Amino acid sequence: MRHTLTLIIALAATASNAQQADPDYGLDFVTIGAAGNADSDPAIHLTVSHGPVGRVDYEYRIMRSKLDLASWKEFVEVAYPIREQIRIGNIELLGTRLGASNFNAQPGEDAGIFIAAGAQDWAATGSWRAAALYANWLHNGKGSDVEDFINGAYDLRSGESIPRPEPDARFWSPNIHEWTKAGFYDPNRFGEGEPGYWTHPNGSDEVLVPGEPGVGQTPATIFRDGTALGQYPDVLSPWGLQDLSGHGYESVIQYDYFLGGDAFQYAAASGTGLEYFFEDRLGSWLSTPSTADINARFRLAAAIPAPASTPVFLAAALLTPTRRRP
Repeated sequence: MRHTLTLIIALAATASNAQQADPDYGLDFVTIGAAGNADSDPAIHLTVSHGPVGRVDYEYRIMRSKLDLASWKEFVEVAYPIREQIRIGNIELLGTRLGASNFNAQPGEDAGIFIAAGAQDWAATGSWRAAALYANWLHNGKGSDVEDFINGAYDLRSGESIPRPEPDARFWSPNIHEWTKAGFYDPNRFGEGEPGYWTHPNGSDEVLVPGEPGVGQTPATIFRDGTALGQYPDVLSPWGLQDLSGHGYESVIQYDYFLGGDAFQYAAASGTGLEYFFEDRLGSWLSTPSTADINARFRLAAAIPAPASTPVFLAAALLTPTRRRP
């Protein structure tokens, strides 16, 4: 019996560790279901040349909002002193709202990373490579070795400007299909069980009204340096995504570029100016060369955590009396 209890305790510990093996690190994810949904109809896109998008044949998760500066700062504090070893530039990491009091910090030194005054809750900015390094860092449990940054979710040693995420990636930058589905697809668009796409990222076909929180639906056209995330909690995609309008462009990836060729980086969502009127629309993306390092905002996608129930069931089985054979 003692051996059985010891095994049960070990199995319970294994289950507990397994449940913690895929932490979200405080990031808020929503689950996107309805695997195998249909693509959007280009006829309702702003730009029909982009072709049909939005079909995703698996369940996945995606951040409810863009990554904020407080979360980004934690990463940059570790990455900045080894930026040469992980092959990324200062500004790609710092973006537009972080600074370094020790700009030339080397490995083992404190770079003194700080957030610009008043910008704590603003969206972080950085290059696509910075976002991939961040995904690797989370995938590897927030380690501090060079390998924790250049391999894991993405193999950034491959030489590809925008490689595909690894099959076992836990976090990655969403591709254009994943991002579009999370922002515009509704399993009940035309009624219960009748799916389709809305043309705007608030579950409607109406242009969002600009204005301050509590008055408008988007910070676009307010013309200030930035706006805290989460200030328009009632403006949601059908899946519950926030801040898709007016908080700056998001970096998304397209691996099967519509006109053929290599992977492209796209700037999706809308900026802070009058152009939001058409940038919010389904099918509106700004394409950039795959080697470009635009300082866009981003929200990560993530895998569905695997349930850790087997040890629990096994422990229960061990506690169940069984009859010995005579």
